[in-house]
Amino acid sequence: MNKVVDLDNWKASKEEEVQTLHVPESKANLTQVFYMYGDDADDLCGVLSMIDHQELTSIEYLRQEIRDQQQVLNTGVDKHGNDTVDDKIEPWEEDGFIVCREGVFSWNWATNDYEFVGKIRRTERIRVVDIWKDSQIIWEGTSLSLKRGSSYQIVDQYVAYVDEITPTIMLVIKADGSVPIAIPFDKEFMSIQYQDYAVIAGG
Repeated sequence: MNKVVDLDNWKASKEEEVQTLHVPESKANLTQVFYMYGDDADDLCGVLSMIDHQELTSIEYLRQEIRDQQQVLNTGVDKHGNDTVDDKIEPWEEDGFIVCREGVFSWNWATNDYEFVGKIRRTERIRVVDIWKDSQIIWEGTSLSLKRGSSYQIVDQYVAYVDEITPTIMLVIKADGSVPIAIPFDKEFMSIQYQDYAVIAGG
């Protein structure tokens, strides 16, 4: 009988522990990040989705690239011996987050360096729609301007009917800090792809 009681107490304690540790996914803050790849400072590449079976680059390669840029600014000559008119350094994703082997980093203009932000707790592959050209969406009396180069999360989709005859795919999209809005999908100036958003655990 004691073993049964002990087992019940153990199960109850574990349930409490799980409830304490579990953070509901709906409360998680998904952030767009750039995943950095490359074997040296001259071979860097930033992408919005992880590349399977390929190791992320080291933050030291990005720092080396900044040092190389600074040297070009100081000498006025690039690494190939050509004169250059560059007048500032250009860090990767200066307004966003980059993911390297050592963790998540962001650029700090005060220190002219990449600063550690934290580690990735988890990622979630989500669908986004990319806008290829400036467009004006007019649908059922609502007008919306979409700018070339912008991307929006797709939170849902459904089919609507124009004149109760023609089916139209509607994408429910959401930009950061905005409310979701439905737009008709037009493959002439939109494309749908997947991106790996991240939840960042502070360092």
